[in-house]
Amino acid sequence: ALQAIPGASCYATCGAVAYGPKRASAVLGSLDLSQDKPTDGAAYKASKNTWTKHLARAKRQEVGATWCVCESGACGPTFNFP
Repeated sequence: ALQAIPGASCYATCGAVAYGPKRASAVLGSLDLSQDKPTDGAAYKASKNTWTKHLARAKRQEVGATWCVCESGACGPTFNFP
């Protein structure tokens, strides 16, 4: 919905969607955002916050943008933290 308003594309620098870390490097570049595997739900949430913050900062600097929107989530049969 960020691009739904006429003229909004004049303010967008770029965009990317990556599902899964193995394919993310093809879309996002060779950023080293590796972290230790979380051991519980709280650690998982903290790791996602850290990952998205670092990714947003790196991409914002890379393209010279003022803002970068980055989000992360988890779902599917391998997600087992509440």
